[in-house]
Order: sequence, then C-alpha cells, then structure tokens
Amino acid sequence: MSHSDVSSLARALLLASILSAKPALSGPPDELAVSADGQCPAAERVQRQLVPLLPDTRVFVAPRASAETVSVADAGKEFRVKVRDVERVIANPVRDCEERARIAAVLVALVVDPPLPAADSGVPETQSPPPSPPRSVPPPAPSEPWDWAAMAGATAALAPGSEGSRTWGAGPLVRGQLRRYGWELALSAAFVSPVRLELESGGVRLTRVPLDLSGAWSWGRSKVRGVVGAGVAGDLLHLEGTGVAEAQSSLRFDVGLRAHVGVRFRFGAKVWGVAEMSGSYFPRPYEFEVPPHGVVGQTPRFWLGATLGVLFEIR
Repeated sequence: MSHSDVSSLARALLLASILSAKPALSGPPDELAVSADGQCPAAERVQRQLVPLLPDTRVFVAPRASAETVSVADAGKEFRVKVRDVERVIANPVRDCEERARIAAVLVALVVDPPLPAADSGVPETQSPPPSPPRSVPPPAPSEPWDWAAMAGATAALAPGSEGSRTWGAGPLVRGQLRRYGWELALSAAFVSPVRLELESGGVRLTRVPLDLSGAWSWGRSKVRGVVGAGVAGDLLHLEGTGVAEAQSSLRFDVGLRAHVGVRFRFGAKVWGVAEMSGSYFPRPYEFEVPPHGVVGQTPRFWLGATLGVLFEIR
C-alpha cells in the first residue's frame, strides 16, 4: 500500500470515527493552540498541517488564554490526540512523525469544523435545510508563524588561563528573540564588571560589554525544553593600564565565535526560566605593549559564561 493510500485510509477512518461521536460544538474557533507531549508529532508539525485546513483560525504553538487547546502526545507505537470532548489513540508503529501530524490535523479539523451536518439536526435526508440568513463573514486571519520573546537576567564570565587578581566578571543581560517552528534568532547584550589582568610589567583593568547574534534550536516538552545554538560574538572592551608609568586607556571591539547550551522551565503561560552555559572564542586578541618591554600580554582568547534569566513570550 502506498503512502498516499495510507493517508487516505487514515482520513476515512478518522472521519467515520468523528461522525459517530457526539456532535461537535458549532463552528471553528478564532484561535487554536497546539500542545505536544513529545516530538512525534511535534507541535510545530501539527501547526503547519492545520493552517491550510482551518484558514479562518489562527493556529499557535505556545499556550494562549484566549485559544482553544489541542493536545497531542507521543506514546511510542501510538499517539493520542485530544480536542474539545473528543480523544483518540491512533496506532502508528513506524513512527512516521509527518504522517502523524497530518492525521492529527485532519482529526482536529473534523472536530472543530465538520464538513457534514450533525446526525440529530432534525433535517430529513430528502429535504434540504432552509437557507441561512445572510451574514458578514470576516476575512481569513493572517498567518503569524513568527513569535517574539524578550529576556532579562544576569550573566557571569570567566577567562580561563589568564593571570590576574580577578579574571571573572558579572552583570546584567538583556536579549530579544525571533522564533519560528523551534528555530530561534537572538540578539543579546550584557555589561560585565571589570576584570583585572596581571602582565609581565604592570596590569590592565578590562571592562567588557559582550554582544552576540546567535541562531538556536529548542526541543522538548511543554514545560521543559532544551536549547543549543551558535553564532557571532562581539566584545566592546575598555582597557586601562595599571601599575605602570604613563598608563593609558583605549577602546576596542573584538569579533569572535560563540556557542551555548541551556534548559528552560515554564513558570507560566508565557513565562520561562532560563539557565545557559556558553563559550566564546576571539581569534585576534588585543596585545598590550609597554615601552621599553614591548608586548607584555594580551586580552583573553577564551571566555566561559553562565546565564540565568526570565524569558517572556510577547506574541
């Protein structure tokens, strides 16, 4: 049996199952939120399949107080779908996640927007129902696959291998995120308290403003999600010499690479706690030169960081 035959058979069985159940509530909802326990199918896959089936409904992944909720759950060789008062367990031993998403979307569409009148509508089969009075039909809601989020927190950074009385710093961090189907693009900025480096002759007081533009992928369940990403790091540095005659200060901007891994915990409908570890590498460090000694040191190439924060989903 071909893949298209399996899909057609699944849709036919679901239609028969839904029509034999209790009559559905009237009309599709204005908003629908998909929640998934597991990744087969993932909520994002089901959302993509629902958008063309329900053109008058705005379909989201994140929970919303104003939206009806659709729940899907991975149960190994089976998966569960629950919408309104209808719940079905569907066998799929091969774990075809895309096919599971299609079946779940068809089931949801049949429940919230059935194509046939209910069996107990009171209209004889040989008689057409009376025409409905004319009414204003709202235009289809625009698709909104992109979500925005903002984060506020604190970060700490350590320069391993660098000599000094204080090779770590800490400070506040802010971040903006653009998210779609589990992918994220984030821009972060922080201010880190000064680091004191010891050189062959004198020392340096180093104040950092770390910046980064990173892409990331998040996965997991509705209440706990993991995240991993990488991107470009920037460091706005203020350098001030200490312990030397005629100490000078300068401003420099370094560019490097950054990678991070973390975990998120849901605190509320649109609020997450965030914990991350990161590493940054700057291939061209700034060198310190002290006449007549010449080059006596350089800014750190590596920074290890830890971040704690609260992430707020805006839309």
